[in-house]
Amino acid sequence: MRLDLCDVFRLLNPERKLFTWHSNTNPPIFCRLDYLLLSSSSLNCVTDYQIKTGYSSDHSIVVMKLNLIHNDKGPGYFKLNNSLLLDTVYKNKIKTSIQEIVSFNEQANPNVLWEIIKGRIRDETIKYASLKKKRSSIRTRN
Repeated sequence: MRLDLCDVFRLLNPERKLFTWHSNTNPPIFCRLDYLLLSSSSLNCVTDYQIKTGYSSDHSIVVMKLNLIHNDKGPGYFKLNNSLLLDTVYKNKIKTSIQEIVSFNEQANPNVLWEIIKGRIRDETIKYASLKKKRSSIRTRN
């Protein structure tokens, strides 16, 4: 399973050599063992990233500051308002749309057909819900 995690330090400092662990052997050994990983969709929230010398430790302190208040939103997900499933007009509209899509795309690959149907359901649902909300707000004003 791919988690889409990024090494923030390396992305911000592709050429810089800093280490987060050292040994006091002769010769000394330096490694970068400590990482802060973040999903690529959250990288725009990073405001600062530092590796600081640790106190009484062979490990350095890794500090990352995030601004979670002003992050850019992505496309999001479509969420069906389940109450529409009780609306007969809506159900008939969706059934008709599906029948039209299937009749116009008889030769289509089933996977492509399914994607077209899902897209049409999403579009029709958004239009219908928006219209229903407008009608409801007009009724409550009057």
